Amino acid sequence: PLTQNSCPSGWGAISSDGVDLTCAGTTGISGTGRWEYVDTVEDGAGEVQEVVFARNAAHWDAGSGGAVEFIRLVRYQSHADVKAALLAGTSIGWSAGTLAMMDVLNIAAVVYLIPNLLRTFCLHFVSSNMHYYGDVADGNIIQQTQVLNPWWLLPFQAFCFNFGSTHAIHHFVVKEPFYIRQITAPTAHRVMREMGVRFNDTGTFRRANRWGDERATA
Repeated sequence: PLTQNSCPSGWGAISSDGVDLTCAGTTGISGTGRWEYVDTVEDGAGEVQEVVFARNAAHWDAGSGGAVEFIRLVRYQSHADVKAALLAGTSIGWSAGTLAMMDVLNIAAVVYLIPNLLRTFCLHFVSSNMHYYGDVADGNIIQQTQVLNPWWLLPFQAFCFNFGSTHAIHHFVVKEPFYIRQITAPTAHRVMREMGVRFNDTGTFRRANRWGDERATA
């Protein structure tokens, strides 16, 4: 770029901060960039549908080995046409910066986002179905929650530290952290069952989390 450039040749040689630049001037109407114009494709009405460029082998930074050789700029009439083209296998010319960012996002999705989404869904699903709501008597802790630990919820429990089985203990002994509740669960469950706490009341799915059989009405 110090000797092959498009700055006006009439400027001659330019020196700045120890760098010497010789203005070579414009040598062609298509410029001296990385890409050379090849072809334009038009439809029957004369509207441009596609423009093709080829890599400029004479460019000072032309690249080698595995570099993109052609670029096709295609016009689509609608978002539906773009979607159809992508589904048909048309490739997209992502920039190097975009590809680098995609690598970061892929790692973040696998390591953080997806596991966090899975954990959050499991926790919310279990929690929302083990608490009673709407017809619970004020101050009645027995009616606030149940122990929800059927075998088919094991995959969900694995991602929320057995929340469905142990969270009900928290309603009676508030200060215990989750790992202590897990340790004391066998004894706590026996006492809770004797006191009338419900276990695996899956009817809450049908009753919209109501304690009784009838849904509360406004």
